Amino acid sequence: MHALPVELKIRRRLILSHAIAAKLISTFVNMNTPCVCRGSGTFCLTCLVLLVVGTVFAAMAVYIKITYFTGYRQGSRSAHLWGSVGPEEAALRAALAREEL
Repeated sequence: MHALPVELKIRRRLILSHAIAAKLISTFVNMNTPCVCRGSGTFCLTCLVLLVVGTVFAAMAVYIKITYFTGYRQGSRSAHLWGSVGPEEAALRAALAREEL
């Protein structure tokens, strides 16, 4: 007694699913090919932007290391590593040298 309504619902859903599948297939067949391949240019642009950002980041890191090791700032630790002294230390050394003489 309850099987007949269930069977009718199943048949309606089967007919509906076949109609949807046919519509999807016809839409896919009628689709223009330029619309499908539109995303490939975006991938290339994204890779280019990532390359530029990575290059700028690497260049800044190298610049920071070079300025650190060459003692760009006076009185920095790197200046003492290379034997140069800041103006305060030079004045202190000169004053000490005058007192010792």
